[in-house]
Amino acid sequence: MTIEKLEITLHDRSLVQVSRTDAGTIYLELLAPMTLKDRHGLAVKGSALLTEETVSALGTLLASPAERKAA
Repeated sequence: MTIEKLEITLHDRSLVQVSRTDAGTIYLELLAPMTLKDRHGLAVKGSALLTEETVSALGTLLASPAERKAA
């Protein structure tokens, strides 16, 4: 079950969803626009559960310079 979710729209109208599950894991999902005639909806193109190492590396990458210096 997802308890928190962030959605990021890409230039090609694809959508990246970053979710935190109730178990505390981080889940990434890439959704691509469907190619049906009506062009509505999204289809799952790829997904992954992030490891603790990947979450830590992502946190370091996104930290501000002041936060990195403090660490």
